[in-house]
Amino acid sequence: MKKVLTCCSLAVVFIFSISYAAEWKLYAGNDVSNYYYDTSSLKQSGADVFNVIVKEVSDNGMTKIFAEVNCMEKQIKIQSIIIYSAGKNEPSVSYKYDSQRWVFSHPEAGRDALIKAVCS
Repeated sequence: MKKVLTCCSLAVVFIFSISYAAEWKLYAGNDVSNYYYDTSSLKQSGADVFNVIVKEVSDNGMTKIFAEVNCMEKQIKIQSIIIYSAGKNEPSVSYKYDSQRWVFSHPEAGRDALIKAVCS
């Protein structure tokens, strides 16, 4: 009986970890940072609008950004930002925006590459 419960528990944990595993895909990079978006987090929230989780990875640490992308208008709205210091698994700073405005894409800022990746 104990073996059956152990096997069932491991199966549940395995299934849970697969269903919530992030699938990071590189969409831009430069000499300082690489930018990824989580393809498993990509959810349509309206006509031509998608929610996505983005992360920027550099030698100084990692930043996770929860954003909305408007494909038709080529705009991005930041919902929240979490900053992790290098070598730490706990957030050092986090910000939540309740009524952030939409921002137009600028190619030099990497936003254009994110819009192309999410909207294609």
